[in-house]
Amino acid sequence: MNINNKKILISPYYIEPDLHNLMRKTMDSFRNIVQKLADEYRLTYVDTQKAFDCYLEFKAPDTLSADKIHPNQIGHMIIAKEILKQLVS
Repeated sequence: MNINNKKILISPYYIEPDLHNLMRKTMDSFRNIVQKLADEYRLTYVDTQKAFDCYLEFKAPDTLSADKIHPNQIGHMIIAKEILKQLVS
């Protein structure tokens, strides 16, 4: 597929490893909706939460964001890497 014509949906995320956190649970439910829409419309899906979760296995959330919503440079690099992986696959 031509990268220039590839349409993507990017999951919402909350930079929090605790799956029981209320905001995280809310974002996970929104994430499921976005994934279903991507499947339904045959769009490329970028799971940013999964990428953040992999990082959070080894590092604390505050290394990615001061407020768990707005990523810093490292967080933006994780997002960019996930988008690029999907664009070239």
